Amino acid sequence: MMKNYFLLVLIIFPFLFLNTLFGKTIFTIDECIEIALKNKSSVKIAALRVESSRAEVKGSLSNILPTLSYSSGFLNQGSYYSRQFGFPIEGRQYYSSTFSISQPVFDGGKWRNSITLVKNRYTSSKRSYSETVVEIALNVKKAFYQYLKDKELLEVTRQAVELAEQQFEFVRHQFEIEAVARTDLLKQQVQLGNMKVDFINQKAQVKNSFNQLAYIMGFDIHSEFDVIDAGSSVSNEKAAEELWQDMKNNNQSLLSQKLNIESAGIFYRLSKSSLYPTISALFSYDGSSDKLDDLYSNFNEDWRYSARVSVSYPLFSGFERSSEIEKAKLDVQIQQEDYDDLEKNLRVQLDAIIEQLNNLKKKIPIYKSNKISADEDLRLALERYNLGAATILDVLDAQLSGARANSSLVHAVYDEKIWMAELDALLGKY
Repeated sequence: MMKNYFLLVLIIFPFLFLNTLFGKTIFTIDECIEIALKNKSSVKIAALRVESSRAEVKGSLSNILPTLSYSSGFLNQGSYYSRQFGFPIEGRQYYSSTFSISQPVFDGGKWRNSITLVKNRYTSSKRSYSETVVEIALNVKKAFYQYLKDKELLEVTRQAVELAEQQFEFVRHQFEIEAVARTDLLKQQVQLGNMKVDFINQKAQVKNSFNQLAYIMGFDIHSEFDVIDAGSSVSNEKAAEELWQDMKNNNQSLLSQKLNIESAGIFYRLSKSSLYPTISALFSYDGSSDKLDDLYSNFNEDWRYSARVSVSYPLFSGFERSSEIEKAKLDVQIQQEDYDDLEKNLRVQLDAIIEQLNNLKKKIPIYKSNKISADEDLRLALERYNLGAATILDVLDAQLSGARANSSLVHAVYDEKIWMAELDALLGKY
């Protein structure tokens, strides 16, 4: 039993270590997105608007469903002396009740289009929610990878400082034994100082990018957590035209604009409904009696029914109807123009992202090769300098080249991830 217990501990411990490190909770990118979606007010508001629109859909059915009503009344009139007739009038009580049902029959399509409009708004609210989710996810991804990039750049800078310190100590020792000139020591000291400044600046940049990530996730900037990249590969095997079709079918902004066009068309049809007459029907059943018991027992004597069909048509509205129809018609054209302009703009964005990803795909292997060459060049420069076969300038150039090569590779790797996140957002993914 004890053997099984220790085996269980050995299995679970690595997973616990991955989630906490020195008291900090470690989040993956998916966890960061999930946390942001739970914490951001914009997502909560969008979800509430969906529920509000859902309730509005139910209420819109009142435009076609019949309206049932019931009313009752009681009048108690006291006795009084009538001067007109010259004798007293006795007091009396009076009870009445009415049941009625009204039903719209025809309104030129207004009720049908009103229901369609409300359903369209409900769909639009869901689309707006999805658009908000995609936007939040994109912001999290960009902040997530920017923070990791800044952390790796900080490590690159730290290693450069450490190497410069070692080299400075070596040159200082060589200077003390008069093996090198004082200018070598000064040049190496300046190099070390510059790298220390770069380290300080990069450390501030890491803090700033962490604060940005914490804010987007809905955390306090003083929260204790860190993130880890799961190491998922970044690739895009689809051709530009295939991506373009995916974007047209799934981009949240385009889909929302399509709904705006549909809404404008519904408003246009609603405005034209004013050209038709309105027909409605009303049926009522009411009764009255001076005795409450008789009111609800003598239906044949004290109750009566009435039915009414009404037709109304506004003959002249001061050009209001024609102007509203013209305005609604023009709004359809405006929404269509906005859609066309948005589609062109997104095509430009898509092409730019594809170009960036293609360039990075070509650059990253070059940067990796440069890093290997720069590391080897630095090693050889240090060996030659130690043997007196190279100058301090050769060492300094090799140090700078190595730092630039490492920095360029880090930038390229994470820039590719950020551009891929931009592509996902254009395709409606999160």
